[in-house]
Amino acid sequence: MNEFVRTVPEELKHSFFFPEDKITIISPMQGSDFHIAFMYEAAHFLGEEGLRPWDDPQHSIASLLQEWLNVKAELQADFAMRNTKAALNSMRKGSGLFVEFLHWTNNKPSILNTEIAYNDLHIKPVNIEERLQFIIERPNLFHSYMQLCELFVEQEKGYKKMMAMKNMKK
Repeated sequence: MNEFVRTVPEELKHSFFFPEDKITIISPMQGSDFHIAFMYEAAHFLGEEGLRPWDDPQHSIASLLQEWLNVKAELQADFAMRNTKAALNSMRKGSGLFVEFLHWTNNKPSILNTEIAYNDLHIKPVNIEERLQFIIERPNLFHSYMQLCELFVEQEKGYKKMMAMKNMKK
């Protein structure tokens, strides 16, 4: 397994998620590894071969949600200790996982450099634009953490509903 540090592709440039404008890509990208947010999108936009989780989200969502549970546990501990400085990196990672979750459940890769095209997303939480903006602008607040948790719950419900409707049509 090789690791490559690359400049973040234009499609993913966002100062909150990539303050240093660098991303690590692990090759080969066969399995579901979510320790590095937006790694699959970066590889895709850089023309690298590998997994495209948004093409078949059923196989990737469970791993993504498991990684969210790990991040959520870290955040819970940080906020319980009132260590908001330590929470910043985990909030960045958790927010990145949510943006990936939001896009992948809509069969799209994440794009961050422009405003997220919320109207093109069929499965999304209510008031997603304002809520996500609040989290990104104030990641050190406990309320932002709680909002992020709720966004995950709502998006998961919407995704499961869509999958159930799909299975009923078969």
